Amino acid sequence: LAALVVLIVLMPRWLGEEPIVGPEAVAEELDIPEELRDPIEEEPAEPEPDPPEEPVEIVDVDPEERGILDRRSARTNDTFWDLADEYWGSRHLWPDLYRENLERHPDPDFIDVGASIVVPETLAPEQNMGPRAIESLMGAYVLAYEAYRDRADELFARVDDGETWLRSRARLKRNRSRWLVYSATRFQEDFVEVYRDVILKDDVELVEGFLERFGRPPWPGELEPPRQE
Repeated sequence: LAALVVLIVLMPRWLGEEPIVGPEAVAEELDIPEELRDPIEEEPAEPEPDPPEEPVEIVDVDPEERGILDRRSARTNDTFWDLADEYWGSRHLWPDLYRENLERHPDPDFIDVGASIVVPETLAPEQNMGPRAIESLMGAYVLAYEAYRDRADELFARVDDGETWLRSRARLKRNRSRWLVYSATRFQEDFVEVYRDVILKDDVELVEGFLERFGRPPWPGELEPPRQE
């Protein structure tokens, strides 16, 4: 039996493959596009000495008192995650930008070219967020989650009515809603528990399984935000 266990553990390495672990494994299971994932952290060739620790300045602005950073017309291939990276330096903050524009752009994945986009000042640098900023951002994650689930339900209903070609789009929306819940735990460890009454039971069970198997996504600042090729 011990020999069999060793064989199972070492088999991927003998075949030249490393098992996928952590957030990347969650993204694989949910078929999340590369541009929405965190990059895989690479081992440095030689360990570098730890830099001296600097005090972290916590920013805890009132979300209602933010000014407007920019107003622009949407361009081809604009997405909320890319715009959040462009203006705020992090794609992880994109639900906040979506919330500010959801009346004009209700689908989190689609922005009409030429339509107006309002970019407020950032809540805070993601690694410096205070309690009010995190609470506000988590509310935006919930809104984006509900938007994904609503669109998934609409598409699945049309599949039931005979439009079976929409099945893959419906699954995409559902999987992105689950990815969003998992991603939110990087900011708030107990996100699933706090918003259990909003998140569907199946999604709660799935994300709790991911957290048990793979752990939380990296805390903001541990990895650079992913960039689209």
